[in-house]
Amino acid sequence: MRHYAMSALAGTSLFRTWEEGAWLWRRLVVELPGVTAMCVMPDHLHVLHERDVARELATVARSYARWRNHRRGERGPVWRATSRPSEVSGQKKRWRNEKYVHLNPCRAGLASDPLAWPLSTYRDAIGLALTPVRSRAPDVHAYHRRTCADDHVIAADLPAGWGTNRTLEEVACAVSSLARAPERLLLERSAERTLCVQAMRALTEASTAEIAACAGITERQVRRVSDTRDDRVRLIERVLGDLRFGRLGAGELHRLPEWQRYLRRHRQPMWSEAV
Repeated sequence: MRHYAMSALAGTSLFRTWEEGAWLWRRLVVELPGVTAMCVMPDHLHVLHERDVARELATVARSYARWRNHRRGERGPVWRATSRPSEVSGQKKRWRNEKYVHLNPCRAGLASDPLAWPLSTYRDAIGLALTPVRSRAPDVHAYHRRTCADDHVIAADLPAGWGTNRTLEEVACAVSSLARAPERLLLERSAERTLCVQAMRALTEASTAEIAACAGITERQVRRVSDTRDDRVRLIERVLGDLRFGRLGAGELHRLPEWQRYLRRHRQPMWSEAV
């Protein structure tokens, strides 16, 4: 097992909106199949992988820097030079590194529960991701208890389902969070919007007109979408109303108090200087 850590330049944020963070996440998922654990933080990321994926990570870093700079109208380097990965051997060390990766947001003060951070494979390990990028833990309740046995964590039990007939907003939040989809995708033609409409039809008492207005489509388009409660809709139902699964909104994240505290504490270099 190899533990990779990549950091942005001092004073540079990798992402400042969920849309930017989700783009980086999806690029990593495409380039790193078979990942064991991964977490994307505001100014760095961690990857645990069985293979040597240094080349793939470099490819992601270059493509993301170009996309990010173009999107922001900026120029210049984004990343520090990548340090050599740490070799991880033995079951205890593998578990310790996996736990470290998944608790990064909690120990940084960005979340009180690892389930509340969308850009992490912790949800995948618990079985709470619509498109899992790693295997589910054999015993998710034991995995959750063991991971959250940490002074920096204030964790609730795993979501067990809140029943049907919830609000349209709760459904949209759950779909956005479980799919790691910025809210923009729920308002344009996308698989995420179709799933959101399906879940709204299956899990709420809203009228066709109300769903159409919420999704920005016509009533005829709403009626074309199935109202079947398949496995994806049942997963959405499990987290309805759970504040750990909020909408990935379009606002600037660095304006949030917890982000401001984090960025003030992490202005100093975390790994080797850029070249």
